[in-house]
Order: sequence, then C-alpha cells, then structure tokens
Amino acid sequence: HRRQALPLHLWRTRGGSPLEILVRLFLLSQPVSVDDARQAIAPMSLEDYIEASFCSVKGEEVQATVELFPYLEFILAADWPENVTEPNPVMGVAASSRTLAQMTIRRRATRILDLGTGCGVLAFVAASHSEQVWAVDRNPRAVLMTRFNAQLNKVVNIEYREGDLFAPVHGQTFDLVFCNPPFVIAPEQGTLHTYSGLPTDQLCRTIIQQVPAFLSKDGYCQLLCNWIQIAGQDWRERLASWFEGTGCDAWVLHSHSENVADYALKRISEAESNPELVARKFDQWMAYYAQEHIEAIGFGVITMRRTARQPNWFRCERLPEVHGACGDAIARKFVLTDFLATHRDDQALLNVRLHCAPNVRWEQRSAKKSEKWSLTDSRLRITEGLSYTAEVDPTVSEFVVRCKGNRKVRDYMGEVATATKQDVNRLTPGFLKIVRRLVDLGFLLPLDDQ
Repeated sequence: HRRQALPLHLWRTRGGSPLEILVRLFLLSQPVSVDDARQAIAPMSLEDYIEASFCSVKGEEVQATVELFPYLEFILAADWPENVTEPNPVMGVAASSRTLAQMTIRRRATRILDLGTGCGVLAFVAASHSEQVWAVDRNPRAVLMTRFNAQLNKVVNIEYREGDLFAPVHGQTFDLVFCNPPFVIAPEQGTLHTYSGLPTDQLCRTIIQQVPAFLSKDGYCQLLCNWIQIAGQDWRERLASWFEGTGCDAWVLHSHSENVADYALKRISEAESNPELVARKFDQWMAYYAQEHIEAIGFGVITMRRTARQPNWFRCERLPEVHGACGDAIARKFVLTDFLATHRDDQALLNVRLHCAPNVRWEQRSAKKSEKWSLTDSRLRITEGLSYTAEVDPTVSEFVVRCKGNRKVRDYMGEVATATKQDVNRLTPGFLKIVRRLVDLGFLLPLDDQ
C-alpha cells in the first residue's frame, strides 16, 4: 500500500521542510541530500545516526536504514519490514505488540521487566506506571535501538540488558514481567524476532517455568503464546501441565486455533513473495508438523500470578470481544477468583455487599408475535475491556442494577422471591449460582473492604 501511494506522498512532501525531509527519509524510504538530512535531524548529528546504523551515505545522498513511525505518544525507530539488510532486524510495532499493550496490567509498580524488548515500545508504555523498567533482548541491535528510542522520546527510567531470557537479570525480582516472544512454530530458524530456534512451543513453556523465580510476591507475568495441539491429546491438559509446581495461578485467554496448513501458509506468505519458495517452504513445514503429530496451533494471552495461596488454579477460557485496554479487567479476574474461593458457602455470599460494575449494559431484542412484541433475547454486556455477555432474564437484570453496595445480597432475596412469586428458601440456591457467575465475569463486584 505504501509503495502504491508513493507518488502521492512524494507530492505532499515536495516543500523541503525539515518535517517533509524526515517523512521522505524515515517513512517513505527515499534518499535525500546530505545537507537536507543534516538540517532535518539537527541538533543531533548525521554522524551519530550513521554510527548507530540508522543511516548510510552514498555520495551526496543519505538513505535511512530504519523507519521512524508514530505509536501512541512515541516516535519509534525499527528496521524496514520490506528492505531488511540486517542479519537480525528489529521489528516495529506489530499486531502482537499492540495486543500485548492492550492486555498488560497497568497497576503502579516498582520494577517491571520487558523480556525481549525489540524496539522498546512496551517498555516505554510501562515506564509511565513503574519506577524502573528493565529492557532485555538477546539481539544487540534491539538493545541499541531501544536505547536510541528512549533518548528520542525522553524516557529515562529504563535499564538496558543484553542476553538470553532471564540471564541478564539473575537474582532480581519484578512486580510485572511481560513478554512478546518469537512464538512462531516452524521447522527452521529465521529472524530472532519471529523464530526461537527451539522445537515447537518449547520457548513459551520455558518462560512459564522459569519466570516464577523472578516474580515478587503477588507479581504478574503476561505473555503472548502459540502452542501446539497434538492429535489425540487434550491440548488444555497439556497446557495446564506447564504451570504445575510454579507456585502461580494461571489464566489462559484462548483467542483461536488454526489448522497447521492455514497456519503455515499465512506465516510463510508474510515473509516470502516468491511462489516457488513459498511452495517449497510449505511442504517443509507440513512435513515437520506431521513428524511432530501437530494438527493445529493455538493462539492466546497467558497471565500468571505468583501467590502463596494453595492450591494454585489454572483456567483456560475463550477470549471475549475486546474493547480498549483490558489490563484492569485481567487483574480484577484474579481478585474475583480469590473472592469466590473464600465465599463458597451460600451463607457467606448472602452476607456480602455487591455493586454493579461500571460500563454494564442490558440489551433486549424482541420479535413480532401475533400482534405483540415477544422478548427473544435478554443479555447483560460489559462495554469496555473484556466485553463479556451473560444471558439473563429481566428479573436478574433488575437485581443487578439494584446492587449499589449499600445492602447485603440476602436483603435482595425477599424482593426477588416476591417478584417471581417463589419461596425464598427454594429460590436462593439457584439464584446464588447466577450471582456467582455474574461476579466471576465482572458484572457484579464486591466492595473493596470485602
């Protein structure tokens, strides 16, 4: 798309201002004169850009070896996705980066670790809610790029470490560790930002099993993950085994799964355009999957919390629709799971005070029946974050909206029984099951002091 629109972009940047020169150089990958380049990047020197391998000079022209692009409030440098000359290029803000940014827990922290920092974007976002962020990558160019981007964006509370996995931060602990790893499952080694070089999903499993030693009490780890689904095996049980003995609760939000043929063709086509090469690689990948008995690849977001509470729990659920930032909703899920675990008894739940969460909407649909409208669908929906829905009847929806935290659940039960013309003692057990489900999904929240 960028190449097709190049004539339009060149026409729009014909004026020669510093901004237009920067756009041509770092967004359009067009050469500019040495004098124009010096003018545009002042007060930084052209020699600094050349030393950092961000520009090259041929004769009287300067060519950018990286792109500069905006994301949120940042301007970030990364290697060109289309003209990669570096053996281990640094990827820009990919869809996976945006997903993890959307899912990351944003509570105030003292120490955060960005494992596999790339161009540093996730570390910079985290720097706004942490006293100190450690940015680690085994690719020396990524560490260099992150340093440059931090200076460019005046982010000062970053520590930079080069090395593999947790080795650069041995002996340290963090309130939050997040990782967007090279999770593509393939038979070959390619760029560091995409392929781990380890068999199947071993890298993600290794991170999960090593990270607890680097988490502070009640610290979280979040990572994106691809996992294999082996023919004849329950992939959820296999995934659950990764967390055994970690001392962490774990919540897997399963986005979707792809059969290996679709998975292979999509990943190969993202990097290759030559039809013969695509076909050859596709055959290699399919042979690898057959050898490993892999029939599908799962996609998801994993959140772990280190805790002294025993036993630890594991949950694997479908990722609902997502609207905006989800970090608060993910952190809240762990709190609500703890709450429900300590209120298993019906009498305990009857004595709590609940309030309706913000951003809850009651949706109804009706169909024409004879000469009247008949209710066909009644559901509650959370409109921001993890957008869960719950099928409820009007009685339940009225109960939810009445919950304001000023009365105990038992105080409402008589009103519900009267409205439904039921005996309160017979109604209560079944109704409390609904209440538990609404708490679990985040429609009803306990007061903070509970």
